[in-house]
Amino acid sequence: MTKKAKLKAKRKKALKRATQYSLLGLAIGAGVGTSLFMMVVSVTPTISSKQVADAVRAQAVRGSAINLAIQSSNPSAPSPVALTNTAQPATGQLQFFPLTFEQLAGFRFIITDQLLDSTKDPRAASTRTIDQIPFTIKALDDHGVSVKGYMLPMKFNGSLATDFLLMRNQSMCCYGLAPNITEWINVHMAGKGVKPIVDQPITVCGTFHVGEVRENGDLVGIYRLDGQKLTRD
Repeated sequence: MTKKAKLKAKRKKALKRATQYSLLGLAIGAGVGTSLFMMVVSVTPTISSKQVADAVRAQAVRGSAINLAIQSSNPSAPSPVALTNTAQPATGQLQFFPLTFEQLAGFRFIITDQLLDSTKDPRAASTRTIDQIPFTIKALDDHGVSVKGYMLPMKFNGSLATDFLLMRNQSMCCYGLAPNITEWINVHMAGKGVKPIVDQPITVCGTFHVGEVRENGDLVGIYRLDGQKLTRD
């Protein structure tokens, strides 16, 4: 083989090796890119109590004096008479009454500076909060309910969510739009927590509580649920 032919064969071999390395690099790059993409899309959205408090403050009505009329009725909410007359299961287990956000958010709740700052007069702030909630919703306090909504995790125990907002829709986690304070429930799950489910509706059953919910003195809700079980819809 001539010197020229040897040089040509050497170049051909080098080109082949370079091509193989390039293809390998593309394969690795594609794999890493796919892994990174999956890591990004699989990250569970979360919210802190401070962010919730900020969302509540953004809804505050300021300026002229505000007359907070006491809500006396809400036709769409379950009747307290129906609740008290409904027979409990013979086993003594808690019965869960279906409750919807159409009922929970079917009235206007006005947030004022007096409600936001409870340090000056905690009792007055609590009274002003509870007085705005219709009686038919307050009648559900300490009752077992089931509510359908979307999860936005707040606190974790390892990979399990222990505390989360159950929201009417996904406006906060997907679009950054804060819903009204009547459109979420602060949920604390019993036990070690539950697997986060943020991409589809869920139903949570537990004991419902009505009244101000505060974290470090900040108003972060008016509904609370001691969750006992969660199902994927």
